[in-house]
Amino acid sequence: MDRNLDKFTEKIDEMYDNPDEELKLAIIRKTERKIGRYKRFQSIRGIAAVFAVIILVSAFVPGTPVNALYKKIFSFIPGVGVVETDKNGSSMRVLKDPVIVESGKEYVTVEAAFTQNNRMTVYVKTNVGMAGAANFTSKELLKLYAGEINPKLYLIHEGVRIEPVGSVMTGASEDGTYALRASYELPKEMIRQDQMTLKMEKFEPGISVSLSEAITGFEPELMGNFAVIEDIYVFADMNREADTVRIQLSTVAPKELESIRFEPYDHEKAHFPDSVRLTDSQGNIYLPDLELRKSNHADRNTFYFRVSEDKSDLLLIIPQIMYRRSDLEDVEFKLPNGNQVMDMNETLSSGGNEITVKTVELLAKESDRIPEEFKGAGGLKIDFSAVKSPRGQETIMRIMPTLKVKKGLLGQYEMISQAVHGETWSLEDQTGFAICTLDDLEEYKRISMSLDVECIIISEVELKLE
Repeated sequence: MDRNLDKFTEKIDEMYDNPDEELKLAIIRKTERKIGRYKRFQSIRGIAAVFAVIILVSAFVPGTPVNALYKKIFSFIPGVGVVETDKNGSSMRVLKDPVIVESGKEYVTVEAAFTQNNRMTVYVKTNVGMAGAANFTSKELLKLYAGEINPKLYLIHEGVRIEPVGSVMTGASEDGTYALRASYELPKEMIRQDQMTLKMEKFEPGISVSLSEAITGFEPELMGNFAVIEDIYVFADMNREADTVRIQLSTVAPKELESIRFEPYDHEKAHFPDSVRLTDSQGNIYLPDLELRKSNHADRNTFYFRVSEDKSDLLLIIPQIMYRRSDLEDVEFKLPNGNQVMDMNETLSSGGNEITVKTVELLAKESDRIPEEFKGAGGLKIDFSAVKSPRGQETIMRIMPTLKVKKGLLGQYEMISQAVHGETWSLEDQTGFAICTLDDLEEYKRISMSLDVECIIISEVELKLE
């Protein structure tokens, strides 16, 4: 089951495992309202919210053949992967190895950092400010994840603090660790500077990072182990220490493909049981070590394997790739009456697939079709069907609606607190439904609905690792 328990950040999704699957939030989106205005959350406790780090992706025109990537410039960022970089060929400076600074029981790890043009972006793992997190109320947790009370990370220049122009909290875990991505506009005199200093609130030591030129090129194969899946380039960066193999997968893809991942979530594994795996020259098979990924606070596209040092000719097998499309037009409709199934039959196009919004039905609060955890609010059941594009391997596995409501006769559509339940579709007949629940649904007359289309390509690909 997917749960969309509110709309705090736009176009971000799961990247880190929640150790308690029952408390996992599948998607959290942005809203213009403050946390405290959402009474719906006062009863939700112990949530480990999850956000996605959004990495640079390609901006080529949809449908362009993948060999067009040869005209692009690629850079390898340790800790992030291969990305498409600036068209004018401006140099990129990167942090080669993670930097760890400790103070008592608290620490800050700069896992990745890079500069291009006049912007610096850093990826940090830390536990600063999380003392007592196990006893946080739901309101405190949500304020933390919204960036209202978590410590800020500053860039220091000549003793002056430079605030980030953008900052995203990500991937909190039960041990009090969370991740942070922050971007800074660099003063002119800092653009070519190799040594940078960061400072986090409530953490005494400064954090010094040293940057050097990135590995950059026009030919994808020179960037390391790579494969092509439809219009997606997949790169694998391997690090091997003793009996531990770490593989970080990154992608360059059309910009309309978001939240690319290679591993199903727990609730999807019944439908897609195959896992990314390794084999060696003797035919041994190695599955990812989830505990190692958890202990290293790694993202979902980083895989750890236990492989003895004497094993050679490692081959990475990728059975599927999953992603989300948000390229559909919004659908507007009048709220149906109680017990009425309203025919819609509105057809939209996404990635060559034809998607039909078939019916919309208003569900009463007491309806037994509303998921148990969402009881107490009215709901809309939306039925969909799709016809696959004959040109590709993409299949739809779920559609997740987001509702906006119009308040008053002349009012604009506004986002409100809501939850979404979406079952995994049958890949054969390409039909499914979603149930959106929201407080006081009956008060609204007109609805605007946007759709996130979750897709999968099942096509086993092999990468020989070097």
